[in-house]
Amino acid sequence: MLFRSLHQTLRSSDGADVFSDPIDEYGLSATARAFIAGQLSHARAACAVLAPQVNSYKRLGRGFDAPSVIGWSQRASQAMIRVPRPGLPGRSTDGRERPIRVELRCADPSCNPYLAIAVALGAGLDGIRQGLSAPEPVGVVEHGMPAGNVDMLPVSLGEALTELAWDGVVRDTLGSQVHDRLLTASEQEWQTYKSQVTEWEFGRAFDAS
Repeated sequence: MLFRSLHQTLRSSDGADVFSDPIDEYGLSATARAFIAGQLSHARAACAVLAPQVNSYKRLGRGFDAPSVIGWSQRASQAMIRVPRPGLPGRSTDGRERPIRVELRCADPSCNPYLAIAVALGAGLDGIRQGLSAPEPVGVVEHGMPAGNVDMLPVSLGEALTELAWDGVVRDTLGSQVHDRLLTASEQEWQTYKSQVTEWEFGRAFDAS
């Protein structure tokens, strides 16, 4: 299974779309906004699971059509969560109207899908339990980053691991045994990477002529 985003919907036991509110400007219910807020609040720690390799953070770097901002939007490519516009025509495969979809875009093709899905759900459900409210959506920016004080996703695996070490919700979702082993193995990979001298660094430091 390879993916770069998780498409998430939520239905009640009778099949109703729990994320949908046709009165809301963006079609989002209070539950959907709380779910989004939970994922935003645990985003930096979750990245250690969703983007688990050193090279994952080259994709999440600035200037690519990939997320870098801890926020949500219908259109802005910088936002880590995308909520497509409601009311798109057509039906899902089971014949029901298309539900509101929350796309978590910072997942990396190299991640373990079982751990990634567990962490995404754990973070979202924590937002629902706490009754969190999502911030205003990130606006579309043609050049550069959104204006204002915005939180950013980690720029390296080491930064994500620092967040993972103290996030209790992500730890409890993974279970202490999986969490601790993942943290130890990833820290070893990060330390090994930091000790390497790359060809680019060698070329910058020495004149081959």
